[in-house]
Amino acid sequence: MATAEEAVSQALAAEQTGSAFAVVLLDLTLDAVDGLALAARLRTSLDQVPPILLLTRDQPVSESQARAAGSTATVTGAKS
Repeated sequence: MATAEEAVSQALAAEQTGSAFAVVLLDLTLDAVDGLALAARLRTSLDQVPPILLLTRDQPVSESQARAAGSTATVTGAKS
């Protein structure tokens, strides 16, 4: 998907038509949108879709911060 806003629109449309995504996988650093803010927005907008946030070890965001923002889980990888 081209932008975070497009991703949100598609996820909402899919849920409304009964074809909800199984999961939304988010990067912490997105185009003009903070991944934590988007996770929180998705958590309040989508009933059945768990947002999962991708983190790297060199990012200053902890798993607990991601969960507090609305992420269901995190996946941590190597440094970017």
